[in-house]
Formats: sequence, C-alpha cells, structure tokens
Amino acid sequence: MKQTVQCYLDNIEPFTTADWKEVISHIRKKCEWKDDELVCRYSESVSTCELKKDEPLSRFTPAADAWEGRFFNAYAEARWIRSPDGSFSVWITREGSSGRKVMREQRCYYLIGIWGKGQFAEHRYPGTPFDYGVSGKRDGDRAYIEVYEYAPAEPNWSDDPDEATIQARLNQPMIIAHRFFNVDAGRD
Repeated sequence: MKQTVQCYLDNIEPFTTADWKEVISHIRKKCEWKDDELVCRYSESVSTCELKKDEPLSRFTPAADAWEGRFFNAYAEARWIRSPDGSFSVWITREGSSGRKVMREQRCYYLIGIWGKGQFAEHRYPGTPFDYGVSGKRDGDRAYIEVYEYAPAEPNWSDDPDEATIQARLNQPMIIAHRFFNVDAGRD
C-alpha cells in the first residue's frame, strides 16, 4: 500500500577507523536513536555476511575485514562502507517532518534458506546454515527483509503544464531511495 510520507536523507562525512565511536555517536544523533537502541545489523566482508536482530547499537565494532554494513529498525537506517584507506562513509535514511515529499511502499525480500531442523538451509549449499537473527515458526518458513521503497510524489497536474514539463515530470526514477526496517520469518 502506497502512502505519502516525508523522507529525510542525510549524508555523514567520512570518518576514519579510529573514529568508529564518533561514527556511532553521529548515527545515534541523526537517526534519533537512544543510547542502547535495539537495531538489526547487517555486515559484509569477503568471507562472511552477518544479519542479527535486536542488538544494542553500542555492541557492534566492525571487524577488521568488514567493509560494508547497515544498522536499521522501524525508524531509520544507517548504511556504512569502509574505503580502502580505512575511512568510513555513512548514509542515513529516515522519515521525518522535513525532507523531500515521497510515496512509500512496503516490500518483503526473501533471504536464502528454508526453515527446517532448527535452521535456515538451502540444498544448493549443503552443510551451510544461514543465521538471520530470527527463527522460523514452522518447517518451510523463509526469512525475509522488510523494506520501505520511496518513489517521487505524484506531480501536481493542476497548473496545465506544457509537453516539456510533462516529460520532465514523468521521466523520473521509479525508486529514489530505500531502507531496511525489519527482519522476520514466515510464509506468503
């Protein structure tokens, strides 16, 4: 279901590895999160991808080989990426009372693996359980990420625009931003 919301997008300037606590402090401030707000955490490196649910933001320190990640909950998302020089770039997406007027649509994207024998597994990857920080409720459940996708708000057509203006208004990207907001498991 689409609805009109205000989306606030912010970019936090790059930080160095030594400033990770400062990065967390800025994330907390920009996302308007409490000191130990419970968030979902996704981090990725060459050898591993981790997805955990409901962890205090303050507990996470990026591993030496983690080069990308996200913190997210129902209110905001912070994405970070580590540059080859060790500095971090962080982007914040949250809805608020200021920002660009957009249309929001909720979507679910399934993750790898089907719940059975107490774990998510995929026959294509034998012996490799997938841990998403959630459990299936019954055999056959799938883990999924819940995502808000943001599209440009409907244009105002009441001003009787000319052909060039109509083309400009229609020639817009379908999705201008997205953010994760939950991890869960279940069925269609």
